[in-house]
Amino acid sequence: MNATSKFLLGGLVSAALGWFIYDASCKTEIDPAVSAASVAAPDAATPAPEAVAAATQCQGDINTLMTGKTINFQSGSAYLANDSTALIGEIAKALTPCKGVKVEVQGHTDLIGNAVINQNLSQARAETVMNALVGKGVPAAQLTAKGYGLTQPLENARTAVANAKNRRTAFVVSADAATAVEGAVK
Repeated sequence: MNATSKFLLGGLVSAALGWFIYDASCKTEIDPAVSAASVAAPDAATPAPEAVAAATQCQGDINTLMTGKTINFQSGSAYLANDSTALIGEIAKALTPCKGVKVEVQGHTDLIGNAVINQNLSQARAETVMNALVGKGVPAAQLTAKGYGLTQPLENARTAVANAKNRRTAFVVSADAATAVEGAVK
């Protein structure tokens, strides 16, 4: 074996040894007796029952208000359609008694088009709705905006009916800063 071969072989052995040491140091054991909730955050507090009740009431009020209604945007943009201004006002009014809760304004798109473009559009639309609610008096600290793009369809189809259902703005109310599953209370 010549010097070059020995050098290359030594480099490969060193690289492999380094990888095994690195890989072993990155692995951790999880104690199955420890719940996910107890390791989520050491200072995370369980919401008070009254906060959960308030969030449940607020979510129910928003769900009732939004039944059969849609926040509309100009096609392919984050500009609110004129017919959505009154609905935004109704939502702001419904959120007025919801003190001490967090509301995630969610933007969703249909399954048509580029995933990255849909993600950006859904985020921009969620932010537009959030900003409109702030403009109507809802405290900004109570709201967050999150675009989900085409990742959470209500119907996994590319029909006109499915597209209309999938293009939506949803409101998820929680008793703390964490977000919950759409339509549920945390």
